[in-house]
Amino acid sequence: MLNGSPILSAIWLTPFLTGLGLMLFVPGRATAGVKWVALAAAGSSLLMVTVLCFGFDYGHAGALQFGQRFMMVPDLGIEYRVGVDGISLVMMVLNAVILFTGVLASWGVEHRAKEFFVL
Repeated sequence: MLNGSPILSAIWLTPFLTGLGLMLFVPGRATAGVKWVALAAAGSSLLMVTVLCFGFDYGHAGALQFGQRFMMVPDLGIEYRVGVDGISLVMMVLNAVILFTGVLASWGVEHRAKEFFVL
């Protein structure tokens, strides 16, 4: 269903690019906005991991699924390659849940909130 799709890249790029955008374009005094944007990024990653779980073929859990590959520097043989197997799917679920609950648990942070939520 999702094989060959960029969902694995989107899962890690969403929080990364959101943090980069917060760092560059949002003023430090906008703590409420920073918190909501961080929660939205963490929630979207959790949602994408949930979609990944429903599309995963558990009968072939030992093989890489949802693979994505492209050459970055062909002359040097450098390529970007991602895929998920059974144990890495569990780790992705754990990571997404911890990220989302970590943002919620840190909602009371006021001192340097922008820096905290970017990291």
